[in-house]
Amino acid sequence: IDSVFAAAAMIRFLTNRCVLVIVVSASSFFRECACNRPGVDGTCDADGTCDHNTLVWRGTPYVDVNPDPFLAIYGGGMAPVAFASAGFRQDPLRDWDLLWTHFPQGHVAEMKSLPYRRGRLVNHCEYFAAAGQKCVLAQHMRRVEALGGVGAAAPSVKRRYLRTFDLANASDYDAWLRALAESPSQHWVVKTCSGGAAQGIELLSPADRVAVEKARGTHAVAQEYLHRPLTSHGRKFHTRLYVLVTRWAPAGVFLYRAGLMIRSRHSHGGHQPTERDIFSTPSEDVEALPASLLWEEMGKERAATARHNLLQILGDIFGEAVPESFGNPPRAGELGYSCFEVFGLDVMFDEELRPYILEINLGPNMWAGGASKETQISVKQPLMQQIGAWAAAHIGRSRVGVPATIEEREAIEANALRDFDRVL
Repeated sequence: IDSVFAAAAMIRFLTNRCVLVIVVSASSFFRECACNRPGVDGTCDADGTCDHNTLVWRGTPYVDVNPDPFLAIYGGGMAPVAFASAGFRQDPLRDWDLLWTHFPQGHVAEMKSLPYRRGRLVNHCEYFAAAGQKCVLAQHMRRVEALGGVGAAAPSVKRRYLRTFDLANASDYDAWLRALAESPSQHWVVKTCSGGAAQGIELLSPADRVAVEKARGTHAVAQEYLHRPLTSHGRKFHTRLYVLVTRWAPAGVFLYRAGLMIRSRHSHGGHQPTERDIFSTPSEDVEALPASLLWEEMGKERAATARHNLLQILGDIFGEAVPESFGNPPRAGELGYSCFEVFGLDVMFDEELRPYILEINLGPNMWAGGASKETQISVKQPLMQQIGAWAAAHIGRSRVGVPATIEEREAIEANALRDFDRVL
């Protein structure tokens, strides 16, 4: 009898306590426990019991290409504040609910051997390959037009997309040569497929024959230069905007209402373009301002038109053409976690308020620094806070066990993403 009671006591002990397994790696410690078994929710508390309420986020990548400690956590000091406001704790000794990193980590061995954890959520789905790859984006945009872009559906209406040619593709390069011959006054921006911060950019015209020939077969694109852009107080600019994709099937895509206006400090008088007119980040010649100043300058009606046009374009880019370009989206069951995306978009407008997507950035800059630090904080801190609020609600609902309906997902998104406009 005594042995029966002892066995029963041991069973009760084991079912209420976590078996701790500490795995040491170069970047972190993990604690696995019975809380992570299918059908059981929560995290391991300090004494080994299951904590059913705490949300844990990880900001340290398993593999980091940047040794700077300030840059190690995506978003720097703003990220811990943002996620703490949503109820997340940062604890390197615990398994995590949310992974928030600058670069994708899905290829890392530790990600492939994660224990079961209901609701686990990761920034980066590694699906929309056009982000951060201008050559892939050029091909995707061509498919967007073929599926119903204005340029294809109504040739009498000026196309909504800048012509872009993949110079490593022989047929694309030949098509670019024909475009050069047809439009002798048109300039083209040649930029590397994976470069950023305006690195590796040339401004070419048909007269630059040697440079045009040299570009043949290179890992670069030639993108049509917008000669008549909308200006802000007579200065050329583009906007840096942010798109959140909460899911890919069905797509949940949102445009953050705030953003940055990256504006030249020099007057733009319709002169022959120079490389000074091609810029990406703030510098001595370029300032970063809140995009809200642009909308105010436009006036309520014109700003509403510009944003409506932008939402239409984004609906095309992230809509039905996506599976045509990239196949079926990944499923949580295949990955072992759910995922989401944050993209940075560089957008210009023409004088008729038509938007043009220059590029889509994977892992946009979420840090703040330099002369415009306070401006950047005012934009990026609330962005991360609302992403954190959505993530917390999403994970909490996922722990219920029964899959959320589309209506439930949309309600969570609408409640958390209060400064976003729904695209899809």
